[in-house]
Amino acid sequence: MLSLSLLLLFLFSALGLGFRLDRGTKSTTLQAMANRGGGRGQRGQRIVEPERAQAILWDVDGTLSDSFNLGFTSTKTVLANNGKASISEDEYHQGTKFTTPRRLAWHVTGDPDDPSGIALGQQFDDLYVKLVSTETAPLYEGIQELLDAVKREHAHVKYGALSNACGAYVEAVLRVNNLNEMFEVRAGADEVPAAKPSGDGLLQCSAALQVPPHLCVYVGDSPTDAMAATAAGYMASIGVLWGSHPEKAVRDAFTVVATSPIELELLIMNLCEFGSFLWVPKKYDSEEDGMV
Repeated sequence: MLSLSLLLLFLFSALGLGFRLDRGTKSTTLQAMANRGGGRGQRGQRIVEPERAQAILWDVDGTLSDSFNLGFTSTKTVLANNGKASISEDEYHQGTKFTTPRRLAWHVTGDPDDPSGIALGQQFDDLYVKLVSTETAPLYEGIQELLDAVKREHAHVKYGALSNACGAYVEAVLRVNNLNEMFEVRAGADEVPAAKPSGDGLLQCSAALQVPPHLCVYVGDSPTDAMAATAAGYMASIGVLWGSHPEKAVRDAFTVVATSPIELELLIMNLCEFGSFLWVPKKYDSEEDGMV
């Protein structure tokens, strides 16, 4: 039986009524709406079992970890140490679509392929990996609860992480936040055949998890994350709006978008239980308005 809170959620969504989700109104479990497999339909027809998500892959910065200040201040330090002009927060956010060497080259020359980025990127990695802690790279509020809830309801679902940062950074962020055991696969741009927006890294992660790509989901904050998921043939890409990128760019790129970890949890639960989105959050016009 479906929980009362989830039934109400579906009912209100169907009626077009807007409301915000919180942990007091959201069901923490998605049970089968009916016997979706193994039974018989009308006239003896076999009910087809849906293909449910078996692995959730995650971007790190701007998705799992609130590490903006660490990345921004480390970037400015490297630029200053090399006599280069500083950058604004907006310029930093724009550059996060690149891998670290290409981002530094872009900040300095405007050309992400300028060879100067290689040495600058190495200096950046050497600096900021050592600075990773729960103070500089904490999980966003609600992410730990989300990860635990999905695992509690769907223990078979596997987690992995793929970032365009270096692999040592991915390991450091997951380690300080006690997620190494939960995340069976962890990789950075320097550990995969090609960085995002290529799908090669996600395909490598799927193979390591032994899960077919079409049963995997990628969660990220950058349009390049969505492009990588599409290139890899993933079931879906879920964009989050608490990262570095403009809302319109995120909404245009991803299969569906979450405005909060609670919405993200429900979307992931949908895919793990039903293999599709039975509920999709509506867009907020403003913080004061309800859903529209």
